[in-house]
Amino acid sequence: MLVIVNELKEILYISHPVNGKCHDFNVLKKMLSPDKKYFIESNILVDLGFLGMDKQYDCKSVCLPHKKSKNKPLTLEQKEENRILSSKRIVVENAIS
Repeated sequence: MLVIVNELKEILYISHPVNGKCHDFNVLKKMLSPDKKYFIESNILVDLGFLGMDKQYDCKSVCLPHKKSKNKPLTLEQKEENRILSSKRIVVENAIS
């Protein structure tokens, strides 16, 4: 299930439940087509499940956390940026609860 929340903890969109394993970004593309301009005026905060959103959707901005790789761990600065982004994204969890 996909949930979109604004910074005021208002739930703006809830998708239908999806059966089985389905990547978050694929659910988004299925429910809200990239061809439409849903997010053109929005600053988007997402987790790594939405990798590629910045390339397929028109948005003011898309903030994704830094991704570590097997051969290149995150720097302390990248870890701090991820922590700050995570603290902003927690609004979604709070709105759901």
